[in-house]
Amino acid sequence: MPESLSIEEIRQSSVPAKIMIDLQMCVKFEEEYSRFVKLVEEALDFSIHMMVPQKNVLAGLDEDKLTTFLLAPIKSMGFSANHDTNVGGHCDISIFGTANMMWLGEAKIHSSYDKTLGGFQQLLDRYSTGLPDQDSGGVIIYHDKENTKAMMDNWRDYLEQYDPDCTVSVLPNRPLEFRSVHTHKGSGLDFNVRHTPVVLYHQPTDDKPRPKRKAKKASSSPSG
Repeated sequence: MPESLSIEEIRQSSVPAKIMIDLQMCVKFEEEYSRFVKLVEEALDFSIHMMVPQKNVLAGLDEDKLTTFLLAPIKSMGFSANHDTNVGGHCDISIFGTANMMWLGEAKIHSSYDKTLGGFQQLLDRYSTGLPDQDSGGVIIYHDKENTKAMMDNWRDYLEQYDPDCTVSVLPNRPLEFRSVHTHKGSGLDFNVRHTPVVLYHQPTDDKPRPKRKAKKASSSPSG
């Protein structure tokens, strides 16, 4: 008879298993919203890290297909995660927890800062309620161009110009993302947003022609 595994052993076996068990415990013991948000973000991080190595396969897909790809592992971990569900409109990502807990996300392929801002505005002013246990969400930015770090730095500056009253924080150990806190226009409470890129740049250079090596000129012998 095979030896049974403890919950802790299952947790340590893989990231999805850990998140799945922690989510079940969160539901069973009706833990706080902050715990639910932490698990959502861990699941998103795992899914993004699964996507990036497949950038050659994902190149050229539209936002809907990329988001469907992003949500597949998250659903497999036991989250009630949906794409294009009606929450004040057709929200890209809606993840529901126990009772009234909800996390919303808006996903955009970055083509301009205006377009990314439009996604942020949809998240904050159209879809989110701003109510307690529903006051966190995220902007997911699919980026298939060079230098994601520069893009995210510029996006942060652009957002601060749009909302000078927001509070922005950058974590040293997560240099490609940042968080922002805004006053929700509906509820008047703080709304927390995590801005996370998905690095999908894929322009291989190994098949480009090499520069031709120039022959060195023979050194002239001194006349004697």
